[in-house]
Amino acid sequence: LLALEQTSFCDFEIQLEIVHNALHSWLGGRGTYSMSNLDYSAYDPVFFLHHANTDRIWAIWQALQRERHLSFEASDCALNLMRQPLHPFDDQTQNQFDVTVKYSRPVDVFDY
Repeated sequence: LLALEQTSFCDFEIQLEIVHNALHSWLGGRGTYSMSNLDYSAYDPVFFLHHANTDRIWAIWQALQRERHLSFEASDCALNLMRQPLHPFDDQTQNQFDVTVKYSRPVDVFDY
């Protein structure tokens, strides 16, 4: 499980989410009333086992972070990148549209 090898929360979260989502698909298949269907997955008893295991993996990662002497409570995700403009939309020599130049920073669009 690559998630447990990650030392930053954001990298851990991405790896854990990949496994989490894949298990929903693998267990649910193409069934309408199954783990792969967002509207019905919580009705499947295996849903609770799956999410309990997800919580267990998260707790193990937190314990590993303590052993590594690294933070297990802080997030270093890409929120700081939300304030940086998206290229080439911020470049008026390449982008002739005032609206996309004005809203080239995600923070301006998503109001974070």
